[in-house]
Amino acid sequence: MDIDKRTKGYKAHKIVSTALCAVASVAIIVFFVPLLIDVLTQTPDPNASVDLSGLGNAIYIVLAAIGAGIALALYIPSTVLGIIGWKGTLKQYKGKEKRGDKIWFGILTILPIAMEILLLSSILLVI
Repeated sequence: MDIDKRTKGYKAHKIVSTALCAVASVAIIVFFVPLLIDVLTQTPDPNASVDLSGLGNAIYIVLAAIGAGIALALYIPSTVLGIIGWKGTLKQYKGKEKRGDKIWFGILTILPIAMEILLLSSILLVI
């Protein structure tokens, strides 16, 4: 009975970590990618007396920096919970891990790093 409780706990860690990672990743993709495309494809109006294209860049930089901080705040607990769930699974199967667990842990580790790099490099691109 004790093994079943631990198994449920490891699965809960994995589910929560996946949900946190998914929320942050989907929010970045849905919100920041269209905003970045809009900022990069914006052309200044030659008839305007004041050029506001720099303002759009500044707003994107501020929002992307805030988004990177929020995403990092979600990615760190997600990765920690994922490590707990993965290590618990390893203990449960006595070192013999399943292929799905390796793939899951790899995605849970690589995706946050890749998303943060993309978000921070987009800030440099806009500057």
